[in-house]
Amino acid sequence: ASTEKARSSTIESYKSSISHFMFNQRMDWNEITKQGNPTKSQLVNDYLARMEANQTTNKGKTSQQRREFTKSEFCQVLDGLVQSNRPIERYSVSAFFKFQYNLIARADCVSKTTFKSLLPNQAHQKFIIVRIAWSKNVKRDKNIPDQIVMGAIESKFCSLIALAVHMECFRANVGAPDDNWLFALSGSGVSTPAASNNYAQKCLSSIYKSSRFVLDGTGNLGTYSVRKYASSFARWCGVQENDIETRGRWSNDRVVKRYISATIESSKVWS
Repeated sequence: ASTEKARSSTIESYKSSISHFMFNQRMDWNEITKQGNPTKSQLVNDYLARMEANQTTNKGKTSQQRREFTKSEFCQVLDGLVQSNRPIERYSVSAFFKFQYNLIARADCVSKTTFKSLLPNQAHQKFIIVRIAWSKNVKRDKNIPDQIVMGAIESKFCSLIALAVHMECFRANVGAPDDNWLFALSGSGVSTPAASNNYAQKCLSSIYKSSRFVLDGTGNLGTYSVRKYASSFARWCGVQENDIETRGRWSNDRVVKRYISATIESSKVWS
């Protein structure tokens, strides 16, 4: 079969999905007895290896994955939101992305953050604690870490200021049963986590697709670009990969390596 019609990551995803429904899900495939999980067969693994080899020589299908933002691009995104004529974009969506950046989080997890997950930090009263419990890699409650939400020297990137403004402008009457979600605004058209996530993606897309947006490279952009940039920026600042892995709530170090840029661009680091 051709190895140039799909990306290995796509086939890996299909493989994982099919494996989920196998009766002998945890068993390796036995070629002699024809028993076990066929998605773990040597044939499948060899096929994936050939696909990856092709991709390294640019012979495979073109990648559709999102690249990371650069410092300049991310600043343009934040400036575009803050300068918007729509208060929901200026105050709420900008807080959404600053919060995602601070926690190296998935946009989906940010949209499902609840008010109850925001807690005071008794040890460091200038910070707050949050528990993002919706990561797809978190399966048990004990694996949900308490994480510190920190401010920033430069106000443009400060998630604490952004959250305070967001809550002051849109969440003055917090407490009603339908006001559980931090970024879902009742009566605004983005009253559910899914709606707030979609709206944030739409705002982000409209900014980087604008003719005024200056791109620093080629490749697709999206909400994952924020997470990738946050990961790379942390690494550029000297943070160890295992600490980035913990902050980003990844299941293993193989995944976090895909989010960190291989090039250490020290010129893009700021305090």
